[in-house]
Amino acid sequence: MYADTVDTVEKRTQFDKVELNIEFKRDSLYDPFVDSGVPGFEAQSHNSRDTRSQLTHYTTEIFSRQHRLFTFTLFICHEQARFIRWDRAGAIVSAAFNFHQDPRPLVEFLWRFSHSTPSERGHDPNVRAATDTEAKIA
Repeated sequence: MYADTVDTVEKRTQFDKVELNIEFKRDSLYDPFVDSGVPGFEAQSHNSRDTRSQLTHYTTEIFSRQHRLFTFTLFICHEQARFIRWDRAGAIVSAAFNFHQDPRPLVEFLWRFSHSTPSERGHDPNVRAATDTEAKIA
């Protein structure tokens, strides 16, 4: 998801402008996490590991291109959704919920996210663009 001012005509991911990473998978076999009492929470199938790697790669790209303290991913897999909050130390993963049966968590997250400030979305408030004078010196 991008800000309204981002030109998306080229139909390519612009990691330097992503506000919220949203990833969709049609089949639950791709869910990278498990919520059952199994030790650990990382699913171990090949598809699950690939998805986890993909999510990590996207987050790394966002952190590499933006001054971020943290970022969010909305992961939707079949009828289930999860929220992931990433920072440079790791990730916090929510339990999956069926957004068809109970869409409230999804709707509330998206409403809150759309009304949040850049710093509440994870942008580092201590970083600003260089002034013209600073850019000339650099």
